[in-house]
Amino acid sequence: MRVDTVASNDAVLPEAIADANGSFSVVFGVDRSTSLFDQIYRQQFTAAGAKIGGNQLVNTNEGEFEQIYVRSTSLTNGTSLALWNSEGSFEVSGSSLDSNELRGTLYQADGTVLRGDFSLGWNIGTVGQNNGSGYDVAALQTGGFVVTHLGYDHDLGLNTPDRSYYSLMRFFDAAGNQTGPIRQFFASDDLPNLTRVVQLQTGQIVVVWSQDPTQAQISDDVYGRVFSATGTALTGVFEISVDAGSYDEQGSPEIAALRGGGFAVTYTSEAIDNDD
Repeated sequence: MRVDTVASNDAVLPEAIADANGSFSVVFGVDRSTSLFDQIYRQQFTAAGAKIGGNQLVNTNEGEFEQIYVRSTSLTNGTSLALWNSEGSFEVSGSSLDSNELRGTLYQADGTVLRGDFSLGWNIGTVGQNNGSGYDVAALQTGGFVVTHLGYDHDLGLNTPDRSYYSLMRFFDAAGNQTGPIRQFFASDDLPNLTRVVQLQTGQIVVVWSQDPTQAQISDDVYGRVFSATGTALTGVFEISVDAGSYDEQGSPEIAALRGGGFAVTYTSEAIDNDD
């Protein structure tokens, strides 16, 4: 069955999420490659795969910004969230208007918009350089959700030349309101590539990311860190990927919680064979 019906050059990066009423939804980006800007759409289906309505525009407050990379999650109260990056800011206090911005839309289980296209805070990147795609979102057992993303030191009110880039974690309630301060889980003078986050059955939050490696290595590696349900660090930074040599590169990590409290991480590696 085909999901996308809107005119596009490419429909890209789809994600499927389960809805509380037994249906499921697919969110995806639309690469226009025309005078129109990239957009994000959502399509809902019955459990049997029949379409419910048509493709629904997610990023209704588009402006003149590219918005295409979407992440999503289903919350414990039955609503779902689509999260994406805008290459320019609309309303983020404390950050310049050319900063990238994280935005979201909350949906009820029947597809009705509960809160449309709202700001969740600034993100790394500037207009014309839509490089803020290293973000992720995970539902929390308490009903809200946690977002991980990347940031500059100056956006945090810092001046740390040896640690210009920060990997960050923000907590939100089920209505999309931030709760508590921004939490830092890693800082470096090299830009991290992306982050992924999940909450385990036992309550801990695990974040993984790909990053320029330690001094002894050369190419990117995958790292992780474990936090309490409220964001208190329980471990230091630990390496997940394994190098066969100092030039081997690991990246594109994904993480999933396992039944009983553990987790599994997958990633790509140059070291397995002649190809990635």
